[in-house]
Formats: sequence, C-alpha cells, structure tokens
Amino acid sequence: METRFLSLADLKVNPCASCWRCYTEATAEKLCPQFDDDLQKIHENMLWADGLIMGTPVYWGSMSAQIKAVFDRTMPFCHFASTKYKGALSHKPVAMLALAYSIHGGQEYAIQDMQKWAFVQDMICVSSGPERPVTCYYGGAGNTQPSSELNAVKKYSRYEMKNIRSTGIRLAHMARVIKAGKDALGFKEKYE
Repeated sequence: METRFLSLADLKVNPCASCWRCYTEATAEKLCPQFDDDLQKIHENMLWADGLIMGTPVYWGSMSAQIKAVFDRTMPFCHFASTKYKGALSHKPVAMLALAYSIHGGQEYAIQDMQKWAFVQDMICVSSGPERPVTCYYGGAGNTQPSSELNAVKKYSRYEMKNIRSTGIRLAHMARVIKAGKDALGFKEKYE
C-alpha cells in the first residue's frame, strides 16, 4: 500500500473566503479559484487516496484552525457543488487522529468535530476497532504531556500507541475492501 504524508505546518492554506467560486468554477488545475496557496496539493492528494487519515493537535477542545481551513475549502467535493468533482470524497474511508496536552484534553471532541465534516462529504468514518484499548472509541488519540521530570520527552503509553496503530490498520483494511468492491462492480469515479 502506498502512502503519502502532508503536514499542514509545512503548507500555506488560507481560510475560506466564502466566495463560492469553487462551487461552480473548480477545474483539475485549480479546484479553488480564489487563492494561490497549497490547497491544490492537498485536494489532489485527497482525490488520489483510497482512504484518508486526518490528524490534528487539539486547541481549546477542538481541531486546529489549519485543518478546519482545509475542511472549509472542500466545497468542490460536496454533493451540492456544480462541478464534475461533486461527490468525489463520497464512500471514501477516513480515520481521525487527535493529540492533546493532557489525557482529558478534548481528543474525542476534536475527532467528533472532524467526523462531522466527513459525514457532510458522505465519507465512511473508521474507528479504532474492537481490539482497541480503552483510550478512544472514535479514532486515534493520545496526549503530549511530558512526564513529571522537567523538559522530559513524552513517551506515548502502549495503550495510546495501540489505539493509534489500530485506527490506521482498520483504515487500511477498509480502504482495501471498498476499492475491491468498486473494482468488482466496475465503478468509475465521475471526475476521472
């Protein structure tokens, strides 16, 4: 299985201007006609992938502004858009990861906020699965709080690591199942 990793820390993504141009003017070369930033690269990778893992640090009990800006600018993929890309994320499996400073730092709330975006896009949300340890039922979650030693590097617990790993494995399995089903049915994406 081929994977790609994009870090929003390395990319420039403007917040949505709510101009609605992507709703009608999206093209393969420019899915968001309003801005010249790195969102085109993100959109292209979303279309390429058989499944997505979306991760965020938790700020004030929710997802970061950076990932929210990405979600807000996926309008060309919504079912009510007027371009050939409408519904492009439909039936695509997605898993969510969230890291907060403390154990009870809002990871599940951040994951649920990200899942709301996925549901609007008609995506299939994948949880950490039945073999998960009791850390997070909705996806992968962890905390970054260092140990009691000053400036000590955080070492994730075996439970957090198992939870995050389980979420990734389940996403990979679901992506294979959905791809095999589409191939067996001769399903072609509308935007191809």
